[in-house]
Amino acid sequence: MAYLLNLVYVFGWLILSPWLCWMAWVRKRPVRGLWQKWLGRVDHPLLPPSTARIAWFHGVSVGEIHLLRQLVARFRARFPDWSCVISTTTSTGYDEACKHFADLPVVFWPFDFTWAVARALDTIRPALVVLSEGEIWPNFVRAAKQRGVKVVTVNGRMSPRSAARFQRYRWLLAGTFAQLDWIGAQNDEYREHYLQLGATRVITTGNLKYDGVSGDRHNAKTQAMRTLLRLDSDAVIWVAGSTQDPEEAVAIDIYRRAKAKHPRLRLVIVPRHPERFDEVARLLGDSTLPWAQFG
Repeated sequence: MAYLLNLVYVFGWLILSPWLCWMAWVRKRPVRGLWQKWLGRVDHPLLPPSTARIAWFHGVSVGEIHLLRQLVARFRARFPDWSCVISTTTSTGYDEACKHFADLPVVFWPFDFTWAVARALDTIRPALVVLSEGEIWPNFVRAAKQRGVKVVTVNGRMSPRSAARFQRYRWLLAGTFAQLDWIGAQNDEYREHYLQLGATRVITTGNLKYDGVSGDRHNAKTQAMRTLLRLDSDAVIWVAGSTQDPEEAVAIDIYRRAKAKHPRLRLVIVPRHPERFDEVARLLGDSTLPWAQFG
């Protein structure tokens, strides 16, 4: 089954290759760490020795990396004798991880080919792998379990649509969910979906992204951000964060209608990819709404 997955992945790459070339040459967004991901190379000067007890934490992009900040800090405080490795998939996630985990090795997550995951696991030699949210890769999980590695999922997210898709290809997953040692789901609905897919140890933990979040609107960081964005103290802020096309257009349309009833409402759009800032700026310029660009 592992080699059948390899064929499926290769076929997917062949389909995606024109789009990837277009992103690299036209949009100036090449895939960073491409060969490291293909080959499973995780070289880093801070990698702990193989004799250390290692916990490998993975967050696919910026949102998941922020989620891991609180979790990794608590883990290191509770288990100071363990070493930690951080991995991510996207370029923005990599930059964010390097910023917030400057004293830890940050590497790119390997593509789910048998050779890539085997090389990455044999290099890092983790005793524990912590996956965040929806990251489930069959070949990686299978290879990890063959090496006696504990694999858990935190802040697990499994929407009805995702659950239906996994059910459709359950024959190809070969019991992947049953191999997970523990899953912490965001809510009871997601927990039930995991159980239906064959997972056995699933509990509802709530959304870990709220851990460590301050509800004080008057803290220094919030006040500084309000000043930077020139927002009135009584403004009601709607943040459309990590947006992609066409979500900005949808948000602008809703905002225009909502503002008629709620004049204190302000919209802050934060595109997922910084290189789209100018594109979103043109969209705002065409909207006839007053706006300003920061960053």
